[in-house]
Amino acid sequence: RIQIPYHCNVRCDRVNEELVRHMRQTGCSCVTFAIESGNDEYRKTYLNRDMRNNKIIESAALFRKYGIRLRTQNILCLPGQDLEHDIETLDLNIKCKPTMAWASILQPFPNTELAQTAIDLKQWNGNIDNINKGYFDESPLSLPHKRERELLQKLFMLACNSKIVRFFIPILIRIPLFKTYAKLYAWHKKRVYKKLYEAIN
Repeated sequence: RIQIPYHCNVRCDRVNEELVRHMRQTGCSCVTFAIESGNDEYRKTYLNRDMRNNKIIESAALFRKYGIRLRTQNILCLPGQDLEHDIETLDLNIKCKPTMAWASILQPFPNTELAQTAIDLKQWNGNIDNINKGYFDESPLSLPHKRERELLQKLFMLACNSKIVRFFIPILIRIPLFKTYAKLYAWHKKRVYKKLYEAIN
Protein backbone atom coordinates (compact mmCIF):
# COMPACT_ATOMS: atom_id res chain seq x y z
CA ARG A 1 0.00 0.00 0.00
CA ILE A 2 2.77 2.42 0.87
CA GLN A 3 5.00 1.44 -2.09
CA ILE A 4 8.28 2.23 -0.38
CA PRO A 5 11.16 0.26 -2.00
CA TYR A 6 12.68 -2.21 0.43
CA HIS A 7 15.28 -4.97 0.76
CA CYS A 8 14.77 -8.15 2.78
CA ASN A 9 16.33 -11.51 3.62
CA VAL A 10 14.70 -14.74 2.45
CA ARG A 11 15.26 -18.50 2.54
CA CYS A 12 15.26 -20.36 -0.77
CA ASP A 13 13.22 -23.24 0.61
CA ARG A 14 10.40 -20.80 1.45
CA VAL A 15 10.29 -19.16 -1.97
CA ASN A 16 7.54 -19.70 -4.54
CA GLU A 17 6.23 -17.63 -7.43
CA GLU A 18 3.20 -16.29 -5.59
CA LEU A 19 5.39 -14.98 -2.78
CA VAL A 20 7.87 -13.37 -5.17
CA ARG A 21 5.07 -11.74 -7.15
CA HIS A 22 3.57 -10.24 -3.98
CA MET A 23 7.01 -9.06 -2.86
CA ARG A 24 7.44 -7.20 -6.13
CA GLN A 25 3.95 -5.72 -5.95
CA THR A 26 4.66 -4.37 -2.46
CA GLY A 27 7.86 -2.63 -3.55
CA CYS A 28 10.62 -5.17 -2.92
CA SER A 29 13.58 -4.15 -5.08
CA CYS A 30 16.26 -6.55 -3.82
CA VAL A 31 16.67 -9.61 -1.60
CA THR A 32 19.46 -11.49 0.11
CA PHE A 33 19.56 -15.23 0.57
CA ALA A 34 22.31 -17.46 1.88
CA ILE A 35 23.84 -20.24 -0.18
CA GLU A 36 26.87 -20.66 2.12
CA SER A 37 28.23 -23.76 0.33
CA GLY A 38 27.71 -25.02 -3.18
CA ASN A 39 27.77 -28.62 -1.99
CA ASP A 40 24.34 -30.12 -1.23
CA GLU A 41 25.47 -32.69 1.32
CA TYR A 42 27.84 -30.39 3.20
CA ARG A 43 25.18 -27.70 3.39
CA LYS A 44 22.68 -30.18 4.83
CA THR A 45 25.05 -31.99 7.21
CA TYR A 46 27.15 -29.14 8.61
CA LEU A 47 25.13 -25.98 8.00
CA ASN A 48 21.61 -27.28 8.78
CA ARG A 49 20.39 -25.97 5.44
CA ASP A 50 18.40 -28.78 3.83
CA MET A 51 17.88 -27.24 0.40
CA ARG A 52 19.10 -28.57 -2.93
CA ASN A 53 21.07 -26.68 -5.54
CA ASN A 54 18.23 -26.87 -8.05
CA LYS A 55 15.88 -25.17 -5.54
CA ILE A 56 18.42 -22.41 -5.01
CA ILE A 57 18.78 -21.88 -8.75
CA GLU A 58 15.00 -21.91 -9.25
CA SER A 59 14.50 -19.33 -6.49
CA ALA A 60 17.11 -17.04 -8.01
CA ALA A 61 15.41 -17.35 -11.41
CA LEU A 62 12.08 -16.30 -9.89
CA PHE A 63 13.55 -13.13 -8.45
CA ARG A 64 15.14 -12.28 -11.78
CA LYS A 65 11.82 -12.95 -13.53
CA TYR A 66 10.12 -10.30 -11.40
CA GLY A 67 12.96 -7.81 -11.63
CA ILE A 68 14.13 -8.16 -8.03
CA ARG A 69 17.88 -7.82 -7.59
CA LEU A 70 19.65 -10.56 -5.70
CA ARG A 71 22.52 -10.71 -3.24
CA THR A 72 23.81 -14.13 -2.23
CA GLN A 73 25.82 -14.92 0.89
CA ASN A 74 28.54 -17.55 0.96
CA ILE A 75 31.22 -18.89 3.32
CA LEU A 76 34.66 -19.92 2.09
CA CYS A 77 37.35 -21.86 3.99
CA LEU A 78 34.84 -24.10 5.73
CA PRO A 79 36.27 -26.98 7.79
CA GLY A 80 36.29 -30.27 5.95
CA GLN A 81 36.21 -28.59 2.57
CA ASP A 82 38.93 -28.01 -0.01
CA LEU A 83 39.60 -25.46 -2.73
CA GLU A 84 37.41 -27.43 -5.13
CA HIS A 85 34.45 -27.02 -2.78
CA ASP A 86 34.93 -23.26 -2.77
CA ILE A 87 35.08 -23.31 -6.57
CA GLU A 88 31.87 -25.36 -6.51
CA THR A 89 30.28 -22.62 -4.42
CA LEU A 90 31.42 -19.99 -6.93
CA ASP A 91 29.96 -21.94 -9.85
CA LEU A 92 26.60 -22.36 -8.12
CA ASN A 93 26.50 -18.60 -7.62
CA ILE A 94 27.25 -18.06 -11.29
CA LYS A 95 24.22 -20.22 -12.16
CA CYS A 96 22.09 -18.03 -9.86
CA LYS A 97 23.25 -14.84 -11.65
CA PRO A 98 23.05 -12.56 -8.60
CA THR A 99 23.67 -8.84 -8.75
CA MET A 100 26.12 -9.39 -5.91
CA ALA A 101 27.77 -12.62 -4.75
CA TRP A 102 28.92 -11.83 -1.21
CA ALA A 103 31.53 -14.20 0.21
CA SER A 104 33.17 -14.28 3.63
CA ILE A 105 35.86 -16.41 5.28
CA LEU A 106 34.72 -18.61 8.14
CA GLN A 107 35.66 -17.54 11.65
CA PRO A 108 35.14 -20.44 14.13
CA PHE A 109 33.22 -18.73 16.90
CA PRO A 110 33.27 -20.70 20.17
CA ASN A 111 30.42 -23.07 21.00
CA THR A 112 29.25 -23.29 17.41
CA GLU A 113 28.95 -26.56 15.54
CA LEU A 114 31.36 -25.42 12.83
CA ALA A 115 34.00 -24.53 15.42
CA GLN A 116 33.67 -28.00 16.93
CA THR A 117 33.87 -29.54 13.47
CA ALA A 118 37.14 -27.67 12.87
CA ILE A 119 38.50 -28.95 16.19
CA ASP A 120 37.38 -32.53 15.48
CA LEU A 121 39.10 -32.41 12.09
CA LYS A 122 42.24 -30.98 13.75
CA GLN A 123 42.01 -27.90 11.56
CA TRP A 124 41.76 -25.53 14.54
CA ASN A 125 43.18 -25.69 18.05
CA GLY A 126 40.29 -23.84 19.68
CA ASN A 127 42.35 -20.74 20.48
CA ILE A 128 39.89 -17.86 20.29
CA ASP A 129 42.75 -15.36 20.10
CA ASN A 130 43.27 -16.57 16.52
CA ILE A 131 39.80 -15.50 15.44
CA ASN A 132 39.91 -12.42 13.23
CA LYS A 133 37.78 -9.34 13.81
CA GLY A 134 36.59 -9.36 10.20
CA TYR A 135 35.40 -11.97 7.75
CA PHE A 136 37.31 -10.98 4.63
CA ASP A 137 41.05 -11.47 5.04
CA GLU A 138 42.45 -14.60 6.67
CA SER A 139 41.29 -17.95 8.00
CA PRO A 140 42.52 -19.08 11.45
CA LEU A 141 42.08 -22.71 10.36
CA SER A 142 44.80 -25.03 9.05
CA LEU A 143 43.39 -25.79 5.62
CA PRO A 144 44.54 -27.27 2.32
CA HIS A 145 45.21 -24.56 -0.29
CA LYS A 146 44.51 -21.97 2.37
CA ARG A 147 46.15 -19.00 0.68
CA GLU A 148 44.50 -19.71 -2.66
CA ARG A 149 41.11 -19.86 -0.93
CA GLU A 150 41.73 -16.53 0.81
CA LEU A 151 42.65 -15.00 -2.54
CA LEU A 152 39.51 -16.49 -4.07
CA GLN A 153 37.42 -14.57 -1.57
CA LYS A 154 38.78 -11.31 -2.99
CA LEU A 155 37.97 -12.40 -6.55
CA PHE A 156 34.73 -14.26 -5.84
CA MET A 157 32.32 -11.41 -6.51
CA LEU A 158 34.09 -10.27 -9.65
CA ALA A 159 34.38 -13.83 -10.99
CA CYS A 160 30.65 -14.26 -10.54
CA ASN A 161 30.02 -11.18 -12.68
CA SER A 162 32.73 -11.80 -15.29
CA LYS A 163 33.20 -14.90 -17.45
CA ILE A 164 36.76 -13.84 -18.24
CA VAL A 165 37.74 -13.57 -14.57
CA ARG A 166 36.09 -16.94 -13.84
CA PHE A 167 38.05 -18.55 -16.66
CA PHE A 168 41.35 -17.36 -15.20
CA ILE A 169 40.52 -18.08 -11.53
CA PRO A 170 42.75 -21.21 -11.35
CA ILE A 171 45.70 -19.03 -12.38
CA LEU A 172 44.80 -15.83 -10.53
CA ILE A 173 44.48 -17.48 -7.10
CA ARG A 174 48.03 -18.75 -7.39
CA ILE A 175 49.47 -15.29 -7.94
CA PRO A 176 50.28 -13.70 -4.53
CA LEU A 177 48.79 -10.26 -5.22
CA PHE A 178 46.67 -10.00 -2.09
CA LYS A 179 46.85 -6.20 -1.79
CA THR A 180 46.04 -5.73 -5.45
CA TYR A 181 43.11 -8.12 -5.24
CA ALA A 182 41.93 -6.40 -2.07
CA LYS A 183 41.80 -3.04 -3.87
CA LEU A 184 40.00 -4.63 -6.80
CA TYR A 185 37.54 -6.24 -4.40
CA ALA A 186 36.81 -2.93 -2.66
CA TRP A 187 36.29 -1.15 -5.97
CA HIS A 188 33.95 -3.79 -7.36
CA LYS A 189 32.05 -4.16 -4.08
CA LYS A 190 31.28 -0.43 -3.98
CA ARG A 191 30.18 -0.51 -7.61
CA VAL A 192 27.88 -3.52 -7.13
CA TYR A 193 26.35 -2.21 -3.89
CA LYS A 194 25.36 0.95 -5.72
CA LYS A 195 23.62 -1.12 -8.39
CA LEU A 196 21.99 -3.40 -5.81
CA TYR A 197 20.44 -0.60 -3.78
CA GLU A 198 19.88 2.10 -6.40
CA ALA A 199 16.11 1.63 -6.28
CA ILE A 200 16.10 2.21 -2.51
CA ASN A 201 18.49 5.14 -2.56
